[in-house]
Amino acid sequence: MIRRYLGVICALAWLWSFVPAWASSDTMTTLGVSSSAGAAVNPCQGSTSTTAITASGTWAVPANLTCIASVQIIGCGGTGANGLNNGHSGGAGGGGAYAEIDNVTANINPGVDNLSVQICAGGGAVATWLKDDTGTIIVSADYGQNGNAAAAGAGGLASNSVGTVKYNGGTGGAGATAANTAAPGGAGAAGVNGDGKNGGSGASCSALCSGGSGGGSNGGSSSAGGSADGSSTVHAGGNGTSGSGGGAGNCGGAATAGTLGGGGGSSCNHTPGAGGSDTTLADAASGSGGGGGGSGYSGSTAGPSGNAGGNYGGGGGGGDSGSASHTNGGAGAQGVIVIKYYHS
Repeated sequence: MIRRYLGVICALAWLWSFVPAWASSDTMTTLGVSSSAGAAVNPCQGSTSTTAITASGTWAVPANLTCIASVQIIGCGGTGANGLNNGHSGGAGGGGAYAEIDNVTANINPGVDNLSVQICAGGGAVATWLKDDTGTIIVSADYGQNGNAAAAGAGGLASNSVGTVKYNGGTGGAGATAANTAAPGGAGAAGVNGDGKNGGSGASCSALCSGGSGGGSNGGSSSAGGSADGSSTVHAGGNGTSGSGGGAGNCGGAATAGTLGGGGGSSCNHTPGAGGSDTTLADAASGSGGGGGGSGYSGSTAGPSGNAGGNYGGGGGGGDSGSASHTNGGAGAQGVIVIKYYHS
């Protein structure tokens, strides 16, 4: 009898050796990628694609998506304030914050979900964010504040953002309170390499004089904008993350725009430079913007307005003040979301 039982046990063991491994354990699925428990397949690998989102609405999760590798967000920049006749130059706009999160797998259903997106327009004073299918924010970047009268717009704050990597936007330059004043430069946005830089401040003028220049963006070797000093001395915009790209100042003509995330240069009675853009986000086309140059004092007759911040998130330059006229501040740049994802 014992020998018979031993024979049955040996036969069952022999049959069990032919059962597939996947049938002998529970399975788990993460974003459509199945694996045996204890030997999970990492879904965050393989081929990748990127998409840049520049308008509010929804993002349709692709059916072949296996993992969101990264979500990178730059908040919008603040708009520069207008000058006030015989009163003050307008404060410049702050730069948008940067936030990032990597390897997102939870609450994402490929081919099913339409994730909610909010993109802040320049000067819009709302965060830029992406939410999952439960309505929970995945990642969010704070906005740069608008200039208010002569007060500078503060930069977007990392502490008000959501993500595993977060940096502050720069602070716009402050306007000057006096009858005849040159305007300040806007701030640079934060980026993958660090904080945005501050814009140069405005100044009181007794004659034709140059405004402040825009701050550079995205940390690294970037630099702040140059501050007006009440003279016709012009200031180059702050450099971008690479340590270059600041726009050149020009009192006898228009200043140049920044490049590579640099700030716009300053001018006297001609157009200041706009902020430049870099291309450091995952799509290699989008990036952090430098601050716009501030308007110079050109006498009792209004000159050109402050220039715009660069895409994305650069703050606008402020407007100047004359005894009988003023100029307007430049526009802040909108925010952006760049999603990099793995797919089958």
